[in-house]
Amino acid sequence: MLEGKLQDFGLEAIFQLINSEKKTGTLHIIRRAGDAEGFIYFRQGKIFGAVSNYNRQPLGERLINAGHITREQLEQALKVQKTSKRRRKLGQILISEGLITQETLQHFLREQIQNTVFDILPWTEGEFKFYDDKLPAAE
Repeated sequence: MLEGKLQDFGLEAIFQLINSEKKTGTLHIIRRAGDAEGFIYFRQGKIFGAVSNYNRQPLGERLINAGHITREQLEQALKVQKTSKRRRKLGQILISEGLITQETLQHFLREQIQNTVFDILPWTEGEFKFYDDKLPAAE
């Protein structure tokens, strides 16, 4: 496992190492005394996902702000999500209801991943751990 302090080893260097070694796994970053944290997911050294509790705007809010859905449509989709017997992701529900296309969802998810990585990159104080071959279950 790769782990350390951001003060000693910056995130850009960590990304380069993961990329050069073509690693698959999860990079967990905790900024300063736990005020924010993020997870960046790699497959063969390439980022394919990222989430953070820092500066986060949920997918539904972003789709509303971009004019793709209304607040009422979001609330209805969230209600379907809560009452569904099997856990479905919001994007899947919006597509099945015909409110957005697969392409729209992919665009917004890609943008969300990029924004999350760009939000995390400047962090210089905190800790990181890379969990080799560990990926989120709902990948």
